[in-house]
Amino acid sequence: MLTKSKRDVSFNRETIKTGLSYNVFDESQVPDFSTYSILIVEDEPSCYQYLQAALKRTKAILHWVKDGQSAVDFMQNKENVDLVLMDIKLPVMTGYRATEIIKELFPDTPIIAQTAYAMAGDREKCLKVGCNDYLPKPFSTLKLYNAIHDQLNRILV
Repeated sequence: MLTKSKRDVSFNRETIKTGLSYNVFDESQVPDFSTYSILIVEDEPSCYQYLQAALKRTKAILHWVKDGQSAVDFMQNKENVDLVLMDIKLPVMTGYRATEIIKELFPDTPIIAQTAYAMAGDREKCLKVGCNDYLPKPFSTLKLYNAIHDQLNRILV
């Protein structure tokens, strides 16, 4: 079995105080996620292509499944998934149910909901089923990097 060494994930971040808090970093300073494996659960090819293009620059190891049941199966049969990007509206099994099952099996694996569900209460519902963070679509590459960065650093010990 191959052992990978985890290291602190970092990139330049700056908080700007304007009444709201925004995380900003120099676009040329793409985070290095090269020692991490990310499972993308997304049924829409165009949404997957966006995520794949954004994350390719980080050198993360990417895996893609198109429904919730495939996500659960993948997690049960594949070692070393460090983070899951979970769509919620999926065929076969919803992202809500897939998240619940994955969290039962792998409670320490961070799951970030990335969903078009952006109405009042949707964030709370995602967090209640076990998601560690929530990104309503459409979201920027910067928000994606920040969310992944925060979750990967949370699991480093």
